[in-house]
Parts: sequence; C-alpha cells; structure tokens
Amino acid sequence: MDASLLSSDPNPLHAKRPATDKLWGFLFVGVYAALIGFGVWGAQNADLDTFVHPPADCSQLRRRLGADGDDPPSADDWLITFKNHAYFFAPMLVFLLAVGVAWIWLLRHCARVVTYVTLAMVPVGCFVGAGAILTTMPQASYGCIALIVVGLLYLLIICCMRSRIELTAALITKAVDVLGAHPGIIMAALGTKLLYLALLAGGVASAAAVLLTGGWVSGIDMDTGEKVCVWEMSTAAEVGLGVAGVALLWLTFLAFTIRFFVTSFVTACWWFDTDGGDALPTAADGSGVLRPASTGAPVRRGLGLAFGKSFGTLSLAASVLTACEIVNNMARNAERRSNNICVCLVMCCLQCIMRYIQWLTKFCVAWHAVTAQPFCTSARGVFDMLGRHGLAVLVVDRFTSLVMHMGSLFLALVVAGGTTLTVKAYTDGQSGLPQEQAD
Repeated sequence: MDASLLSSDPNPLHAKRPATDKLWGFLFVGVYAALIGFGVWGAQNADLDTFVHPPADCSQLRRRLGADGDDPPSADDWLITFKNHAYFFAPMLVFLLAVGVAWIWLLRHCARVVTYVTLAMVPVGCFVGAGAILTTMPQASYGCIALIVVGLLYLLIICCMRSRIELTAALITKAVDVLGAHPGIIMAALGTKLLYLALLAGGVASAAAVLLTGGWVSGIDMDTGEKVCVWEMSTAAEVGLGVAGVALLWLTFLAFTIRFFVTSFVTACWWFDTDGGDALPTAADGSGVLRPASTGAPVRRGLGLAFGKSFGTLSLAASVLTACEIVNNMARNAERRSNNICVCLVMCCLQCIMRYIQWLTKFCVAWHAVTAQPFCTSARGVFDMLGRHGLAVLVVDRFTSLVMHMGSLFLALVVAGGTTLTVKAYTDGQSGLPQEQAD
C-alpha cells in the first residue's frame, strides 16, 4: 500500500473525516422505510387463509399447499424436533472452531505452501477428471484431451506467475497478522451479519404481507389449455413487491460493503501504524521520525464510520452492486430464453462488463476506507492505480479469491463429513433407535 494514497492530509485514517455522499445514505433509508410502509399496509389487508385455501376447482394447487389431506408440519413440530436433537450442536461447534483455528494457523505459518497446493488443485482436478472419463467412457477421448490441455495451460500460468503467487502468499500472511492484531474484526463481522439478518427478516415479512393482499383467480393456460389458478395482486401490491426486491438486494450488498469497508479500514490502520508489520521508529530512537498516532480502537472507529460519515458512500457502492446484479439477472434470463447466438454473445459480454464494474467497486470501497474521498473521486484514484498496476492487481486478486474459496470448500467438506460421521456413530450405538429417527 502506497503512502501517496493519503492525499493532502498526512494521515486521514486518524484525522477527522468528512461525511461523503450523504444523499445516497438517505436514499437507502427511504427505500427501506418505504418497504416497511408497504408491509404495514399489507399486514392490514393480508388474508393468509385465502392464500393457503385456494378455490375447490384448483385441486392440484390445493394439494401443493396442503389444503387437502394431512396438515403439513407446523412450526411447533420443527421446534420440538430441534430441541430433541440440540445436543448434536455442541460437538459440531467444537469441531468447527478447531478446524477454523487450524486453517488460520496454516495460513499464518504455511501460506506459501497452502497457496501453491490450492492452485495445484485445479490442474490436478483436470488430470483426475480426464483419467476418470477415459476409464468410464473411452469413446469420449476429445473431452479427455480438452481437460488435459486446460490442466497443462493452468500449470504454465502457475509457472509464469510465480512472483505473483509469492506476493499472494505474503498478502495472505499479512491478512492473518491483521486478524491476530485486531480479532475484533470477527465480532464486527458477526454483529453486522446479525443486524443484516434482523433487517432482512423485517423486509421479508413486509414483502410477504404485501404478497398476501392478493387473491386466487381461475384462468386457462395458453400453452396447454388446462385450467389453472393464478395469484393476482393489485397494482399497489406489485409496486410494493418491486420496492421489496430492490430494497432487500440493496440491503444485502450494503451488509457486504460495510464488512469489507471495516476490514479495509482496520487493515490500513494496521499497515500505516506499523509500516507494513514492522514497528515504525519513534522520537526516542533519535531518528526524528514520529510514528503516527495510533487509532486506539480501529474496529470500533471503522464501524462508527461505516454507520456514520461513510454510510452514504457505502450505500452508493452497494447501489452500484445492486444495479449490476439486476442487469446480470436480466442478461442471464435473456440468454436462457434465446436461441440466437448473437444475443447470447451480447449478453455474455454484458455480464463480463457487470462483473468488471463490481470488481472495481470493491477497490473503490477500499480506496475510500484509506483516503476518506467520495465514491467518484475514489473511482478516479482506482482507475489511475489500475493504469499502472492493473495486471498485478487482477492476478493477485484472482489468486487470493481462488485460495480462499477452495479453502472454504475444503473446510465445508471436512466439517460436513465430520458432523455426518459423529451423528452416524451415535445412531449406530443406539440399538433401539427406530430407523426413521436415525435417518
């Protein structure tokens, strides 16, 4: 990280930061408040009984909703089942924590080995897949050749990018050092997640209330000619569901952006306060260079900025991610419905552009965390940086993402497998346990 990012202020990380892009913060709050308002209106006009009991001539739909026959399991039934098996969560939690600690230890002390092993999984997977296809389907020789070529190309990329891989391993080590110096990042991420889930639950409940204001209408399927039942809503309800979709998607990306901002801010504080992990000289050593005043609680300060003066910029960044995701979904749907190769190519290019914008937005948030500049000014700084170091940034970012994603997949498989074996060992030891309960 270059100290030139600090612009005119000697250290904006520790200085008083201005509020930026405030209008977008108010806009997000207004959209979410509109969703809650639609929810209140929906709760006053919702009719759950009509929804779960369609007209008598909608027999197929009634069976799907459980209106005919046995009643589906209620919330009380699920709660009783959960209570009866809650003791399984204790060993699962201990095992999960042990695996997580082991993974962090590996990243801190063996980051280089972990990085190379993770990257090597891709070509190894290609070669193993080619061997499996050749063994089971000898006639599919072209598929085997394609996998082998992909594996060899990936090996060639790894050999040519050794310096970037070394940089990736060094950055992962630094990231773990930041986590060790400021473990409060984990609690901040957990707290942000819980707040997001609470707001998400309120938004989903509001959307459900708006949905339940409609009613069943009989109609004819134009393709099959069969009689169907359609849930029809008023124009106001459709507008409310549209607001709900935008608000919930925006909320999801905002939660991600806030976590990323706090992590970036804490990392920047750690980096500049320690000169990249090495203690800076002080006036006592006679060097005449003063160490910057350390932020006493960078995690708390980062959270305060995220929900305070930087909230507008983070809302703007999240709105960009939301718009990109909406365009991505539209492009995927158009590509899925069209048999025209030109349309598919155009939609594929559009999705690539949207992914690139999302990638740039992430760096804009990190730049804002360091410089306290508004979103558009941060974007200009990011473009200038990428003009000088674009390829290195892209390669290291992709390698780091691959290492983290493959590590997450491996940990998920280990925890799931360990949990399954634990439960199976318990049920096998219970000779009187009915097979249905064991399953």
